Amino acid sequence: MHLMLSFLLLEAVAQAPAFVGRWRPASFPVEAPALCREASLEFRGDGTVLSRSGNQVLTAKYATQERGSGFVLLLRDLTINDQPNCQGFSPQYVLDNHVSQLYVEVVGDTAKIGGGPNAPSMVMYRAP
Repeated sequence: MHLMLSFLLLEAVAQAPAFVGRWRPASFPVEAPALCREASLEFRGDGTVLSRSGNQVLTAKYATQERGSGFVLLLRDLTINDQPNCQGFSPQYVLDNHVSQLYVEVVGDTAKIGGGPNAPSMVMYRAP
């Protein structure tokens, strides 16, 4: 399992204000490098997201579309620096394997994020 939301996450169709802020994974696989514990996603009110994973910094635009009890998070225009992520994956690998559409449910300071049948779900918490 990759921590490959890869930390990937468009300009706002219907901004989800509950999701704006900085988020961190709630748990990590035992085999995940210690550096991954500092990984974060920062969703900004201007429709951009900043992902930090190890020395890798990824930016993208996001939009949301309401669906069920949550929303679909759409990503585009990814840019990335030339550093590997916390798991050692190259920027090209991250770009080639990103998930451009995720389903998100936010309850308080907890978000459950899933990318569909081929992507694992991840629980994140709002970081201070």
